[in-house]
Amino acid sequence: MAVTNDEGLAERLRLIRNRAEVATISNSKSIGLANMLGWNYRMTELEAAIAIEQLKKLDSVNKHRQDLAMFLTKELSEIKRYNPSFC
Repeated sequence: MAVTNDEGLAERLRLIRNRAEVATISNSKSIGLANMLGWNYRMTELEAAIAIEQLKKLDSVNKHRQDLAMFLTKELSEIKRYNPSFC
């Protein structure tokens, strides 16, 4: 699953999902789709149902990842750097 607020990227993702074939009328101008590869990436109904439930947790999961990143940044910043001139 891909989530974006960029309409150009969303259009490219829709094309990739649909074997790079244009299946809908697009208001966008040419977005550089020459020689674009595409696959059949459609979710089943079960996969979509699971994805919808997982999206409900997205904010809390991202918050947890951000908290962990801040913790690691703080802890690693306190480690003295190796200085080869002391050898």
